[in-house]
Amino acid sequence: MLLVFCTADHGGLADYAHAQAEALAARGHNVLLLAPSGFPFQSASYQRRTLPSVPCRVRRLRWLLRLATAATILSQQAALNRTIAATGARRVLFTTYSEYLALLWAWRLRRWARRGVRFAAVVHDPVRDFVVGPRWWHRLSIAQGYSFLAVALVHAPIQLDTASRRPAPRTVLIPHGPYRYPSPQASAQHVRQGLAVPSDASLLLSFGHIRDSKNLDLVLCAMAGVPPIWLLVAGPEATAGQQPSDHYRQLAQRLGVAGRCRWQIGYQTPEQVAELFTAADGVVLSYSERFRSASGVMHLASHYRKPVLASAGASALVDDAVRFRLGVVVPPDDPVALEGGLRRFLSDPLQPDWQAYERANSWDRNAKIVAQVLGLEPEPEPISP
Repeated sequence: MLLVFCTADHGGLADYAHAQAEALAARGHNVLLLAPSGFPFQSASYQRRTLPSVPCRVRRLRWLLRLATAATILSQQAALNRTIAATGARRVLFTTYSEYLALLWAWRLRRWARRGVRFAAVVHDPVRDFVVGPRWWHRLSIAQGYSFLAVALVHAPIQLDTASRRPAPRTVLIPHGPYRYPSPQASAQHVRQGLAVPSDASLLLSFGHIRDSKNLDLVLCAMAGVPPIWLLVAGPEATAGQQPSDHYRQLAQRLGVAGRCRWQIGYQTPEQVAELFTAADGVVLSYSERFRSASGVMHLASHYRKPVLASAGASALVDDAVRFRLGVVVPPDDPVALEGGLRRFLSDPLQPDWQAYERANSWDRNAKIVAQVLGLEPEPEPISP
């Protein structure tokens, strides 16, 4: 049995866990997925059990919210420990790496590792620079979070900072597969009319959680110098500590670009996603230099055949955008470069190789590598020189 541990109940991480679990099951593996009650998928391909959670109805009291979050983390880790013991699972896959409160739960997993249980985790965000609590606690938590892993699965080559002197887990590169989304029920023209976007405007879509690392402030600054560009921001607010959407709305007002911005704040249904991507002329992925991974939004852009304006650090996002000519790539964190990128987006003939990109990034390849590093399938023999 392969035990898959997923703490996300919405968004791209939940999408990823479901697609990966289905791909592993399709390769003949017995998969049991542990996920919260709000996990949005059901599948006949794999088994699923529900992780506990501690709700907090008083959202305005931050200390209560943090206490509920901590209780949820610890109760879910306890549930994982019980499931390993009850099922006798020898292979455990974390669909995400997390270090939060690891000092309080990682010791149990190290004990299982000493008994022969093999752990792997998908490290979507390998640069762990979101600090919770004192820095010494943050660094210790990172070390604890990696301490039991045999394998760290990443989407771009990187030297992991494990904050520890102990040997780092083996780092293995995996592709990020595509997500399934429906065809739009409305035409691009109809959606644009509903958004009051002129038919001759060049509409860029910024999709997903509104996070500081997406550099929306720099995009708004760059828009000021490129009047044909309009921007549609669609997605939910991020967690505490990130600038809210109102911050960017106010900035757009000060920069004089508010009239060219549209905002759909909140979770978008698959049907809404289809319409938004269909209405857009392109997708803006203006990540900061700290972003060192792949982007699920890139797969949505590919699915709906929308070129991208991309920036990031050394990452699968940038590598794929360049390799498959998926759009315009600019240096990260540079508003002048972004403005130049917007102008190139309008003027350069873009001819993305969508088919090659999709062949290189499949869930079956992802699942095959995961199964190999966990010892569920034989790894290829090294080629002799």
